[in-house]
Amino acid sequence: MNRLRCHAKYQPSRQGESWIFLDWKQPADGGTVATYKIQRRLRAGGTWLDVGLAMESKTTLTEQERGKEWEYQVIAVNKAGEGAPSNTVMAVL
Repeated sequence: MNRLRCHAKYQPSRQGESWIFLDWKQPADGGTVATYKIQRRLRAGGTWLDVGLAMESKTTLTEQERGKEWEYQVIAVNKAGEGAPSNTVMAVL
């Protein structure tokens, strides 16, 4: 089975105090997606951390730390494993 790859929007659709709404396109190939793993890191090159799971190609993350530059990425997961990470989206909340 081919590796899955999501394509995140370059800018978050909506964001507010300590929350952000992200959406992305489903992978065009690689099989059926079981779930999406959302990851975050500090823009300065921090370690990617899992911050959410989504069953659809969109999610709202709450309780996000304010005043920092965050990068977000999405990884599609199916029975074959994890796909390649999406491009990143940067946000300052």
